[in-house]
Amino acid sequence: MTRRRLLLTLGCALVCYVVVGLYHASYRPERSGTYLWGAYHVHSTHSDGLGTLEQIAGEARQSRVDFVILTDHGQPNPDSSTIDRNVRGIRFIGGSEAAITDGHLVLFGAREVPRFKLPPHASDAIEDVREWGGFGILAYPDDPKQGWRYWKDDFVPDGIEIVNVSTYLWRAPWWRNLLKVLIMPFSNYHLVEGIADPTVPLQRWDELLARGSVLGFYAANAHGGFAPSWAGNRSVSKPSYSDVFSLIGLGVGRGNRGSLDEALRRGEFFSVIRGAGEPQRFDFRAEKNGQTYPGGSSITGRPDLVVEVETVEIDTWTVLKHDGESVATTADKVLRFTPQVPGVYRAEVYLRKHRYLSPDVPWILSNPIFVDVAFAPSPGVDEECRTTRRIPLDELRVEKDRDSEASYTMSDDRATLTYYLAQATPEVVDRWVALALRGGVDLSSFRGFYLGGESTDYMRYQVELRSGERRFHSSFKLYPGRHQRVFVPFSKFCTPAGCRTPIPLAEIDSFFVTVNTSSTVTGFGSSITIDELGFCD
Repeated sequence: MTRRRLLLTLGCALVCYVVVGLYHASYRPERSGTYLWGAYHVHSTHSDGLGTLEQIAGEARQSRVDFVILTDHGQPNPDSSTIDRNVRGIRFIGGSEAAITDGHLVLFGAREVPRFKLPPHASDAIEDVREWGGFGILAYPDDPKQGWRYWKDDFVPDGIEIVNVSTYLWRAPWWRNLLKVLIMPFSNYHLVEGIADPTVPLQRWDELLARGSVLGFYAANAHGGFAPSWAGNRSVSKPSYSDVFSLIGLGVGRGNRGSLDEALRRGEFFSVIRGAGEPQRFDFRAEKNGQTYPGGSSITGRPDLVVEVETVEIDTWTVLKHDGESVATTADKVLRFTPQVPGVYRAEVYLRKHRYLSPDVPWILSNPIFVDVAFAPSPGVDEECRTTRRIPLDELRVEKDRDSEASYTMSDDRATLTYYLAQATPEVVDRWVALALRGGVDLSSFRGFYLGGESTDYMRYQVELRSGERRFHSSFKLYPGRHQRVFVPFSKFCTPAGCRTPIPLAEIDSFFVTVNTSSTVTGFGSSITIDELGFCD
C-alpha cells in the first residue's frame, strides 16, 4: 500500500511538473527585426566562459543577436580586450572585466593593452581605460557579492550596469533557483520573472549623471552555463548563451551597423529585456529647428523631447524623467514634452500586464539627453608641492624576489633602477622588484608622495606605505622619453578592503616604489630613472 501511494504521489508530481512546464512553453515574446540586437557582458574560453567565439557565434545566431561585447576576466585580459572581428556573421567587440579594489570595472573597445594592470583606485583605472582607447563601465552597482563601493565625486565612469542577470540569480533563495532550473527544459523566458526593481542602480546612475555623461547598460553576464567545483571537468550548459541572450540585451539602429562601436560610445542604443518582448519601434530624441538629436546627445536651448514606443500587442507605460524625477507619463505610443528647465532627461518604458516581467522593472531604458547641462570639472588634485621632504636617492635600497634581477646606479644626482621581473609560475606567483626605504617616518604633515623622472617603457609603478602589518598602496604612471613630476595624494592610497581606510601617517615604518605581480605582467625587463623623490604638502 505504501509503495502504491508513493508511486501515485510521484505520478501526480510528474503530471503537475509537465503541466506547469507546458504552460511556460506556451509563452512566446513579441519579436522585432527593426534593430541590431546585442549582448553585453559575455565571457568566453578566454576566461571562465564555456564557449569559444565560434560556439558563442552559433548561439548568438539562434537568439537573433547581431553583436557580442566580450568581458573576459583579467586586469585587463590581454587575449580578449582588443578583439574586433566578425565570426559567422556575428560582430565581436573585445573587452574585459577587471576586479579592482572597490569592485569590478568592465572595459570594451581598447586599441591596446599595456604591460601594467589597472590601478587600484577607481578614477585612475577609468583614466587608464580611456587612454587605451577603451570605454569603462561600472559593473554590479548593488550586487550582494560584487557590489561597487567607491562613489566619491572624482569618479565618473563612461557607463553603469543597471540590470545584471547574475545579481538577481545570486539574490534568490536556492529553492527558487532550483525551480527555475527545473522549468528550463521547457522554456528559459520564465527567468525574466526573477529580475527585480533596479531602484538602487537607477539612483546611482542619476548621481553619476550629475557629474558627467554616463550611459546605462543591461548586462547578460553570460558564461554558457557553469562548471560546479564538485563536478571535476564536467560542466552544465544551462543557462546557455542563447538562453541568456534571448532574455536581455541592447538595441541599436540598423543604420549603425558599420559604426557600431561609435554608436555604443555615443549612447545611440537602448537596453531592453528581450524575454518580455521586443519593440517594433523605440525612439527617444530631441527635436530643435528641424534637427534631430538621439539618446546620448547634449543640446542647448529648449528642444522638444519625444519618446515613441510601438508594439503589436504589448501594453506599455512610458515615463520621462528629469534628473531622476518623473515629469511626464503616457500609455500612448508617443510622448512629447518641452523642457522648461535644464537637466538630464531619460525615458523608461514599463509593461503593466505581463506574464513574467514585474511592472516595477523598466522593460526599455533609454540613454540620457542633456539639455543645457554644463558639467562642473571633476575635483582635481592640487599637485603643487609647497613643502617637501626629499629622500636622498642613495638611501634607497633594492629588494626583490629570488629569481628577479635588478641593479640600482647613481649618476649626476640621478638614479636608475634597471630590472627584469621573473616570470610568475603556478608554484611562485609573487614576483617583485622594489626600491625600499626602511625605518620609521612621520608623514602626518604631508599630503602625498611625489617623484620626478621617466621610464624606458610606458609603465605604471606601485607606491606602498607600511605601518606594522597594515599596507597602503597607490600608483603613478610614466612615459618613455618624457620627464615628469608626478604627485600621488595619500587620499588615493588603498588597502585590499577599499580606498577609504585612513592611513596612520605618523606611524609609517617603511616605504617602497615597486613593480610586482599585482601591478603588471611578469617576465619582462625595463628601467626607471629618478632625479627626485619624497613627500610633499
